Amino acid sequence: MKFCFYIILFTSLSFSVNAQNYSLEIELENENDSLVSGIQITVTSPLNNKIIGYTNKNGILKIDHLQNDNYSILIESIKINTIKEGIYLTSNLKKKYEVETKINELNEIVLTAKESKGLTSTSIIDQKAMQHLQPSSFTDLLELLPGRSSIDPIFNRTNSIKLRETGIADSQENYTISSLGTSFIVDNIPKNVNANLQYTAGSSLSINSGNNIGASDARRSSVAKGVDMRAISTDQIERVEIVRGIPSVEYGDLTSGLVKIIRKRGQSNLEGRFKADAYSKMFYLGKGIELKII
Repeated sequence: MKFCFYIILFTSLSFSVNAQNYSLEIELENENDSLVSGIQITVTSPLNNKIIGYTNKNGILKIDHLQNDNYSILIESIKINTIKEGIYLTSNLKKKYEVETKINELNEIVLTAKESKGLTSTSIIDQKAMQHLQPSSFTDLLELLPGRSSIDPIFNRTNSIKLRETGIADSQENYTISSLGTSFIVDNIPKNVNANLQYTAGSSLSINSGNNIGASDARRSSVAKGVDMRAISTDQIERVEIVRGIPSVEYGDLTSGLVKIIRKRGQSNLEGRFKADAYSKMFYLGKGIELKII
C-alpha cells in the first residue's frame, strides 16, 4: 500500500510541475516611440500553435499561460527589420529587443521623353513612359518634354500646344501663332484646323458668374488656336514624336513644330485602365482585332 501511495504522489507532483504556467513579456526599444507601438509579435509552439499579439504604446507585449516548452518568436512590421529568435521557457521571462528602422529603397525611375539623334530637336514618348505617367489627356504628355513642369489637368478651357514661343497676334489672343502653327499628324494623316469653326459665344454659355459673365467663352474657343488637345485620347497611342525644330517640308504648312502620333495597330489582348483624381473619372477598355481582307 505504501508503494502504491508513493507512485500516486510522485505522479501527481510530476503532473503539477509540467502543467505550471509561465508568462512571457517582450519589450521593444527605440528612440522613436512610433517604431515600437503596434508591432505584431507571433509566438509559435512546437505543435505550430500560434499566439499573435501587438505591442502597446510603450512597446510591450505580455503573454500569459505558457507552458514549459520551446517557442519561436517572430517580430515583424513594415516599419522595422524582422527579428526571429527561439527560446526555451522554464520560468517567467522578460525579453528586450532593440529594433531598427527598415529602409525601403526603390529603384531609380527616370521618366522623360527620349531625344532622337537627328538634325532637328525631336523628343520621342513611348508607351512605357505613358504607362508611368497615366495621362488624363494628350496635354499631360507635354510634361515629359525638356524644361516642362507638371500641372493639374484643366478641362474647362481649350488646351493648346506651345512648342516654340513665337508670340501672339495681339493682346486679345484672337489667334496664337505658336499653337496654330503646330501641325498634328495621326498615322500620317494631318489634322487640318485651317477651317476651324468651333466657336461659341453668348453670356448664357458662361461658366463664371458676376462681373466675368461671358469671359469663359474665349477660353473654351479653339478658333485660330490650332488643335484642342483635350480631344486626343492617349490610350490608343503607341508612340509620339514631337519635333520642336524645323520639320521636313513633307509635313506641309507649319511654322511652330510637329506632333507625330503613331497609334496602336494589329491584334492585341484585352486591356483596361481606370483613373480617378480630384478633377476627373476616366475608364478605358480596348482590344485590337486583326482583320484579314481576302
